[in-house]
Amino acid sequence: MPPANDQINPDFAPAPHAGPQPPEFHHEAPEPHELKASPAGDSVPVVRVLSARGIEYGMMTICLWLAVVTLGWVALNLINGSRGFNYLVVPTSVLIVTVPVFGLLFLRLKKAELANPALKKDPSKRRWSQTTQFVAFIACLANLIFFIYTALEHLSGNNTPSLVKAAINLVVVLVIAGGILTYYWADEHKGI
Repeated sequence: MPPANDQINPDFAPAPHAGPQPPEFHHEAPEPHELKASPAGDSVPVVRVLSARGIEYGMMTICLWLAVVTLGWVALNLINGSRGFNYLVVPTSVLIVTVPVFGLLFLRLKKAELANPALKKDPSKRRWSQTTQFVAFIACLANLIFFIYTALEHLSGNNTPSLVKAAINLVVVLVIAGGILTYYWADEHKGI
């Protein structure tokens, strides 16, 4: 049994520089809801969440993505000869739901931005806007690459789809995705 604290012999106490000391342990765990202090002394939340408007921007963006994908789906099906009801029923039902929801959210958020211009700089809005720009850019880039690939395959004599249809498909994607990219790019760069 070790001696009690008041019975420790001071002659056997370790020297202050006798070697590495064990780390100090604190038995108090921080609460998960506590805020960290920034170097400036301000409280910064540990977990970032979307703002109240950020949730609406997210819902609007998801409706936009669904509507755009299904609009492209319908247009490309019609161009490539898939005009039957079975080919168009799913994308049409998605469009019937997402376009009005997107429109309502878009108008509501634009009205809120006009009333409070600071909303245009909301981090949640900017995250959704930038993500949409990346997705639209990737869609344009991928379709340009695919068109060039199809054109090169066509020139080499391989049996490929019609070059005219491939060009029309490319134009459809560039109009849809490029239009979205242009709108969001211009909206984000206003007043810079």
